[in-house]
Amino acid sequence: MEHKDTLAKAEIKLKILYLLYLIGDLHQPLHLGYGHDKGGHTVQFNYKDKGTNLHSFWDSGIIYYERITLSDCLQAQTYTSIELKSLQKIDLVSWGNDSRTLLGAVYDYKKAKVSDEYVAQSGLLI
Repeated sequence: MEHKDTLAKAEIKLKILYLLYLIGDLHQPLHLGYGHDKGGHTVQFNYKDKGTNLHSFWDSGIIYYERITLSDCLQAQTYTSIELKSLQKIDLVSWGNDSRTLLGAVYDYKKAKVSDEYVAQSGLLI
């Protein structure tokens, strides 16, 4: 009997989903946010007369309101050979630091109400 070093399609799909989930979490600035507000969980505000917290809004609210789809995220990109080489070297700390630099924009809203402009600008960061 021959030993196969291959994964079943279901295993491959599961591993890709885990990877996408973890990369998405790393790129959400509030996952690397401030401890005093539990990464935005205790920051309450309203958008379109609906209450939410900052963390939840950045996890899914902006995507919902800006109608960002998987197709939008997977649009064909053209990369140079140098860019492709750099993509092969994953620096998670650098990714986290890049994400954390966005915290200034994340917390840049007025009082306890978020504007359409804030949502549109935040959607560009996602």
